[in-house]
Amino acid sequence: MPSNKKSVYFSDKTQLIEGYLYTEISFPKTIGDQNFRFHQLSYSPRRFWEELRIEGKVESISEKSYLLKANKCSVFAGSEGIRRWYPIRSFDCDHIQMEILFETSKITILKGPREEIIELKETKFESEDEITGIIVRVDSNGYYGFSSNLRYVLRNAKVSFFSPGGKFIESSILDGNDSLVFIKKQEGIPVKMGDIFKVKRKKSEESFLKL
Repeated sequence: MPSNKKSVYFSDKTQLIEGYLYTEISFPKTIGDQNFRFHQLSYSPRRFWEELRIEGKVESISEKSYLLKANKCSVFAGSEGIRRWYPIRSFDCDHIQMEILFETSKITILKGPREEIIELKETKFESEDEITGIIVRVDSNGYYGFSSNLRYVLRNAKVSFFSPGGKFIESSILDGNDSLVFIKKQEGIPVKMGDIFKVKRKKSEESFLKL
């Protein structure tokens, strides 16, 4: 990989015929592991939330081109998408291979699981103590945040958004599961879909995000 630090990338919203989706892809902290995790979260008024999860190995093609070879695939769903995910299928996916191109602070997947081109931008906040995520829905009650690492945070954890004025503004997690959380709405905070947030990673002895 181009660097030996953990890298996390998020896409912009991809519009579907019915609903939309966001994609996240993450790579290990060290080159030697050469694994990847691909998460694609979709929302539609009829089917609500679904999440496709793909894991596998990374193979080098050239200096900036890599091949993602899947070895584990599953789909989860939930009518509310917050309290609990339900596994709806796992399937053989050795045939799934995605070529990616690395550029400065972004990557391009040339053909995703839906035969689509996906552009993803690298997040700037990921560290050993913090997790970054992306806002995937906003309603009158709050914000829905997505990240494959949200299993490592606590309910009521403080969430920080980077404001246009250059300062971090805070809210808190009200509920969630291992990749999607509901964040308390704060009046006067101009949060929108596609915004990046950060949240403190829990200590190993602390309890998982549950009511």
